[in-house]
Amino acid sequence: SGRHEFQQKVLDAAEAFMADLEDAALRDLEAAEAAVASTEADRSKLEADVAEARVVEAARASEKEARAAEVVAQQELAAAAAQRVELAKARLSELGASRDALRQTRGVFEAGLADLWEPLKAAALPWRERNKRVAALLALLSVPPSLVAAVEAALKLKADARGSFAQLAIATAEEAYRARIAAQQEELTSADAGIAAQEAAIQAAEAEQAEAVARVDAALEASFAAQNVWVEQTSVVLGLAGDLGSFGGVAEARGAATEDARRRLERVRDVSQKLRVLAAGAETKRGEAGAEAGAEAGAEAGAEVADKAETATAAESGEVSMAVPDAA
Repeated sequence: SGRHEFQQKVLDAAEAFMADLEDAALRDLEAAEAAVASTEADRSKLEADVAEARVVEAARASEKEARAAEVVAQQELAAAAAQRVELAKARLSELGASRDALRQTRGVFEAGLADLWEPLKAAALPWRERNKRVAALLALLSVPPSLVAAVEAALKLKADARGSFAQLAIATAEEAYRARIAAQQEELTSADAGIAAQEAAIQAAEAEQAEAVARVDAALEASFAAQNVWVEQTSVVLGLAGDLGSFGGVAEARGAATEDARRRLERVRDVSQKLRVLAAGAETKRGEAGAEAGAEAGAEAGAEVADKAETATAAESGEVSMAVPDAA
């Protein structure tokens, strides 16, 4: 009859539904058991990852320290280069002062030719002024004392009263005086060359200093990069170590998930078994009660099966009791 076919469809649908639930629960259990089985392997791999990360971290730390030491070394070299520049500039200042002194001395001697020698040789000065200039000239002479005395006496004589000895003494002293001016000029020329060489030395020292500063900058950049790499690796180590420290909780969670999956499968199988018993009981009642009675019993059995399918669905979510009516 129509009612019997409807009841059979309900039973078939319920059995298919419960079969799907059981397959899903079985797959969940197998996945949970696989996770538990891989726990030790996962722990070992994590421990190896931590150890490897710490080796890398140690290498990064060594590199960081080496780069920091290189910065210190380059800074010391740069400081030494800067000191050489300062010393070279100080030496240039000394050479300049010495040249200025030479120029001043040469100027005094050159002025002495016109202000001292010429008027004294001409004996055209009053005796007081003459004696004053003779004293100034004698202070500039670098000749033996005997010649100094002879020149002094000769320059105090009138020009027409000077004999051959007096004239020779004056000529000899003047020649020595002019020779000294020539020597001073040579000293000035040498001083100018020394200053030019020192200026070149300063330029070279400043170039070396610039290179040293550039090496410091490069060393600092490399040091900062090495430090950043070390910090990044330290973060990796801390993350892996944290994962390893919390792995015990992961193992417990995997075990608990496996037990939950096992109980869920057992509940689904229990519901499926009770459903099969219920369907068999309903079929027996229909055979004994006849066509009309069987139709009524089948309708009741179909309703019970439908209710049981809904109960199984709720049981899967953990919200409904697993009690099932008896087949009788």
